[in-house]
Amino acid sequence: YSQHNYKYVKTLTDTVYKTLNEKYHVKPKNILHYTVPGVYELPFTAHHLINIAKYQNIPFDAVVCIGVLKLNNYENVQNKKTTNNNISDSVAHGIMKII
Repeated sequence: YSQHNYKYVKTLTDTVYKTLNEKYHVKPKNILHYTVPGVYELPFTAHHLINIAKYQNIPFDAVVCIGVLKLNNYENVQNKKTTNNNISDSVAHGIMKII
């Protein structure tokens, strides 16, 4: 998960963890957390973790990428929206290319 906007990312991460554990009965020891500085690093890190698991013959079922882009009230909203759209598009395309 991303450290940027951690307050929001933490809530999402906790919800995913709880759902995996309680609803799907995934053991806590089988849920691994990796942090990256921002959302832009999520695709590279996910790709890297998958390659390590494949190379070392470590089975896994999923990689969940969690990050938040947030607008601040005091910033130029139109420019910030464009920047966030560009970042979110890049990250989404990067994640889709992994497989």
